[in-house]
Amino acid sequence: DHYHGRAARRSEKYWFEKYPHWPGIRPLALQGLKNIEIAQRLDMSAGRVARAIKRMIQVGLLDPAVRIAARYQPATAQRLLQLPLCLSWGV
Repeated sequence: DHYHGRAARRSEKYWFEKYPHWPGIRPLALQGLKNIEIAQRLDMSAGRVARAIKRMIQVGLLDPAVRIAARYQPATAQRLLQLPLCLSWGV
């Protein structure tokens, strides 16, 4: 499936069974917490959290626009969402 671009079509259940730490990361990421804050709450490394968030965006479990809107003040989020990097990050 990966080689045919269908990785994102797998179900949420599939990804959460494959990566059991993802269900704990996603709600905290959607609250706008920094990776280091999520890592401290879940007792894991910030790098592991960052990789999980990036992969969740790649497979369609996390919308980067929603994460940016939660993470930054409205004016800053608007500016960031205008950048092509923000809209296509992880895709």
